[in-house]
Amino acid sequence: MSGALFVDLGQLFERHGELVDFSQTRITPGAGIRIATPLGPMRLDVAFNGYPPERGELYVKQGTGLLLVDPDFPQGVPARNRLQFHFSVGQAF
Repeated sequence: MSGALFVDLGQLFERHGELVDFSQTRITPGAGIRIATPLGPMRLDVAFNGYPPERGELYVKQGTGLLLVDPDFPQGVPARNRLQFHFSVGQAF
């Protein structure tokens, strides 16, 4: 059995000409445990997401195109759990 600390850093953006906006970068810290088993390594990770949900455009597929349903859709649930859990069996990469 072993433990791990990690930091996830990333950004999602739309293709509207601006490629990188470092002010929108999100950093999420976390911790996990690793257990060696006969099936392979097992991992249980928990991370803390302290950022509020963002609003954005909501589309649905209609035929071969997309239809804008709501230009200001609240992504996620406002009162969501800020702890995110992840369990996996096997190598991470």
